Amino acid sequence: MEEIIASNPQNNIPYINKFNLTGSVVHKYRPRPDVIVLTIAVKGHELHEADYPNVAFYGQEIVDSIDKSISVEGRNYARVHIEGVIQTTRRETDEGVRFFQSLVGSKIYRTQTQMEQLSGKRGLGTHKAESENTVCVLGQVTNVWPMTRAGSDRVIGVTVTIRTQTDGRTNFPRIVCFNTNVPRALALKPGEIVCATAFMETTNRNRPDGSRARYESAVATEIVKVDPDTQS
Repeated sequence: MEEIIASNPQNNIPYINKFNLTGSVVHKYRPRPDVIVLTIAVKGHELHEADYPNVAFYGQEIVDSIDKSISVEGRNYARVHIEGVIQTTRRETDEGVRFFQSLVGSKIYRTQTQMEQLSGKRGLGTHKAESENTVCVLGQVTNVWPMTRAGSDRVIGVTVTIRTQTDGRTNFPRIVCFNTNVPRALALKPGEIVCATAFMETTNRNRPDGSRARYESAVATEIVKVDPDTQS
């Protein structure tokens, strides 16, 4: 048996990168034959009546199955539960290198009504499954970026970029922190291990040219530093 002299602690990090959404499919489109994007209406947080995150699925087989099984015609929206990861992609733009993040689904299934769950019988009841909009990320901090308003030094929010690994792929999800999470986020240092829970928030804003832009953010509900010596 080989004797270990030393090991890099980051190799032992139990990375987490996952989201869970339960809501109604209100829109779908296929930008390519092997890609489908679903817009999910989920119960909002705080001042939002609802949020509408987009989830992409890749692969001809799963895409064909989703497209065949889910219809958005007639406003009879399918109620589904989706699990997946936050995926980041590096792109060259006119403004330099940028990282874009998106939700990529791995599982999707129809939810049951309350009566179906309790009775074990299909096709009964109208009370829908409760909405769910949760994110959990655990990994290494790579960047902590304070946000301020124009003309002010007051920090109104903090974006924390976290390095994760899922199925051999490295992603860098960005978690946006406000209110009581701001001082916790500002105290973080690159290389530290952090765990964040969050929800997906969607907003529409006006661009300087008058057009509308759609934004999706993972907004922290809690963010904490993790002691690597106490992980199990």
